[in-house]
Amino acid sequence: MRQHSHRGSGRFFRHTIQIAPLALILSSSPAGAFFPIDVTPTLNQLKVEYQTGDNLNSALLSLSSQETQTVHCRARFINGPELPRVRQGVLKPGGQLLLATSFTRAIIRVRIQLECIAEGSSFSHLGSPHPKPD
Repeated sequence: MRQHSHRGSGRFFRHTIQIAPLALILSSSPAGAFFPIDVTPTLNQLKVEYQTGDNLNSALLSLSSQETQTVHCRARFINGPELPRVRQGVLKPGGQLLLATSFTRAIIRVRIQLECIAEGSSFSHLGSPHPKPD
């Protein structure tokens, strides 16, 4: 079983393992199904922890909020030549959220662009599978 966990305020990350639902999902993975998952977080000074995991042909991103306000998070899952898949959700204060996607092609590495914003703020380009050029 492989998990990665990060706690951040946008500047500092610390490894922790805290979220049981992700551990339960990951425990069903066969030993040879693991692939690297790289996360590029944009947490906008919010106290949001994240963990990554994989299960067969799926990439998982588990989020946990340490904020006193509602946080909106959006993740863009990228697997090679496939079209990126965008998943989003709302984190209530102290809440947890699991974002996941399955891919049709063999996975060698998954990149996740994670953006979390305070309620009332606007997301950057992550809302579109095809961001507009600068």
